[in-house]
Amino acid sequence: MNVRLNAYLALERVMLLLDESGDEVADAIRDQMDVLWYALTVEDHAFLDTRTICVEDSKPLRIPLPQPPTWASSTPPTTTLIRNRDVGLLVPVPSEYAA
Repeated sequence: MNVRLNAYLALERVMLLLDESGDEVADAIRDQMDVLWYALTVEDHAFLDTRTICVEDSKPLRIPLPQPPTWASSTPPTTTLIRNRDVGLLVPVPSEYAA
């Protein structure tokens, strides 16, 4: 994921949570998100169009992951799931990079 897509998802999460509670600030954030939307790539738009969103105060957004890559060897590298602080997603990361 690129920086603009991460920023869009982070703003969207905040906007959806505010919108759920009826806060008027959600509309202001939604308006500002347009600038990011138009700066995203066609691939980013396709990714955003295929996801499922579940908004609840205590639960993260649910986004389907793409198909896993095919590995040259029969054993994929070891990965660890970490929580992305910006949007609350569990993201697989190679174990050697996980802290």
